[in-house]
Amino acid sequence: MTGVMREVHALKICAAPVWFLAAASFEPRSVRGATLLSPKSIERSLVFQYEDTLDSAAGAKNTRDLRRSLEIASSLVDVLPCRYQDPGGVVRLLKRWANHNGDPAPAGVVLDVTCFTKLHLVMLLLHLVHTYPQAKLTIMYSEPLGYATDFGKDLSHGVRETLYFPLVAGGGASSERVGLVILLGHEQTRAVRVIEELEPEEIILLVGRHGFSAEMARISERKHRHLLNRARYESFLRVADCSTVDYTEVARTLLRSLEDLGSRSVNTVYVAPLGTKLQALGLVWVALHPPAVALRLAYPMPAYYEKRLYSHGVGRTFVGEPNLSTPIPPVAAA
Repeated sequence: MTGVMREVHALKICAAPVWFLAAASFEPRSVRGATLLSPKSIERSLVFQYEDTLDSAAGAKNTRDLRRSLEIASSLVDVLPCRYQDPGGVVRLLKRWANHNGDPAPAGVVLDVTCFTKLHLVMLLLHLVHTYPQAKLTIMYSEPLGYATDFGKDLSHGVRETLYFPLVAGGGASSERVGLVILLGHEQTRAVRVIEELEPEEIILLVGRHGFSAEMARISERKHRHLLNRARYESFLRVADCSTVDYTEVARTLLRSLEDLGSRSVNTVYVAPLGTKLQALGLVWVALHPPAVALRLAYPMPAYYEKRLYSHGVGRTFVGEPNLSTPIPPVAAA
């Protein structure tokens, strides 16, 4: 089994009824997934409209275009407001929407993860797997041609606050020894903040490799050069590679990291998903099959995002069909 996403130019839906979930955004790629759906192949669609989407003309246009595309593909379309600062908002909104018409549970859910925050993505996936275990989950992701970091700008600015959530309960150890795993992206301020707040005894930095673009990995390394250099002379801070697109490999890497930290007497591990959306998918898979340590989510929330240049253009669209209810498959023997 592999978690590598496959490129698509159209998406054929076999199950029925199917829900389509997506987030509206000021990013042009937010519209792409909906345009690849066949006419009337979706029973119900829900667009989560982040409150800052309509602050720009581009965001307002993208929302209109997304709705138009979904009105062709779906029998029913709802666009509902959502606050990115509210960690549980997406799940509450989905519950209300799902219960409004008293419809039966879906046979399938197509989740376009492209423009959700990683915190909301984790919350949504956990809810969907627990609440609709019979539904076939399809993940869509559309890449941009580039990010603000291509032009020397930051993707986000400052840190509003750091949110902490339990993913897997601990075993009641008498003393807590804390470890931290950071899936590195392009936002060094957020990574440094969570280290400063937690002051963990052990840290593992996961550097994204083999992604959609080699340049993305180089930018991440440049952004975190100071942290990566510290790992050369501080024994509590170590570095490992992690796929940015293969969610099965991400889950395996996280499991190895947790086992490593457990062997160093760490009994509580925080994971900060600051890398890709597909890495967040791997984290959810691990949380659904509890490891031996207490597992918690650490999410430093930006004060605000770069809007005008966060991403530019629309690249390829990829689809995957993870079965998150099954155990993470081990590496096949050579």
